[in-house]
This record gives sequence, structure tokens and C-alpha cells, in this order.
Amino acid sequence: MRLLTFTLLIIFCSCDNKNILTIKEVSKDSCYTLTLGDGKELVSTFSLEIISNTLDDTAIIGSLKIPPQFTGDVSKLHDHYEPTYTFCYKAYRATKGKLKLKYYY
Repeated sequence: MRLLTFTLLIIFCSCDNKNILTIKEVSKDSCYTLTLGDGKELVSTFSLEIISNTLDDTAIIGSLKIPPQFTGDVSKLHDHYEPTYTFCYKAYRATKGKLKLKYYY
């Protein structure tokens, strides 16, 4: 329950725009659940992209290692008929900076 509350708090506090998520505390591991669409209808495709990266070292999103300054696609899913998408961020070696992610559905 505590993890769910923390995740929802992070999502509501970190969303700068409708489809933009900023991970500001890059030194801590965390999981995020994104609501796709209006949360009631199912979307068929999903894409997660890093649009800004100021990390001082490598981090991990899902199973993909993210080097400093990397921008681009992290995940592209087709036939994703779910109202949400959950991913975990792991600090790995990153201690400073931030990641700005944009997601499309």
C-alpha cells in the first residue's frame, strides 16, 4: 500500500505536462504507473522516450541501461491493450541529474 501511495504521489508531483514525466530523484530506485488514455478505454500502442537526460552516470529503466546524455526511445509496444503501463527506474550508478520522459499512446 505504501509503494502504491508513493508511486501515485510521484506521478502527480512529477508530471509537468499531460504526457511528460520528470524523474528528479535519480539516486533512488522507484516504480511508476502511467495511465494511458482516459484510463477507461484500452490503447493499442505505447511509446516511452527520453527527451532530456542530465544523468552523471548510468541508470536503468526496465532492463535497458541508460548512459549519460542518451535521448531516444526506451520502449515501443504494439498490441498493448492495457489502461496502464508500469516501469521501474533503478539508479544503478547515477547520483545526480534528472530524466525527462515523454510517453505517447
